Amino acid sequence: TYTLSQSVAQAGANVTDNDRQNLMYTLPRQDRRNAAWIMRDDRAKLISNLRSTDGKKLHESIDSVDEPTLKGLPVIICDDSPGNLGAGTNESEIYLGDVSYYYIGDRETMFAEVSTQEGVSFEKHQAAVKVGERLDGQLALTEAFAKLTAVK
Repeated sequence: TYTLSQSVAQAGANVTDNDRQNLMYTLPRQDRRNAAWIMRDDRAKLISNLRSTDGKKLHESIDSVDEPTLKGLPVIICDDSPGNLGAGTNESEIYLGDVSYYYIGDRETMFAEVSTQEGVSFEKHQAAVKVGERLDGQLALTEAFAKLTAVK
């Protein structure tokens, strides 16, 4: 768990484009160029449904299946982010940050195990294969990230 110094709360009862804009300008300018949006799929849907006063979608590019973007920056869908925050357990967070400052490393080399003794594998002439690897991530520079809280 990290404490991000750049944090802004959603202003009203529902997320608006002003909330998205406030988050974007909370992140220091030097970190915006390589930034990516990180959010749950259900929060991307909320952003996708934002409309202008004449009813037009504000952010159609977030609906792309292949490479969703928001304001020209990539969108990373991460459903591991909690969606049950807040008093009503229906809030989440949206992050914006330079992901080059998030380091991913091996904690254990990849391994494989094969067994013909598990369950009914021997009787059915089958082999059970287990492959595993442990990874971990570390945020190297918290100032390169900002978050929008209480998103619903």
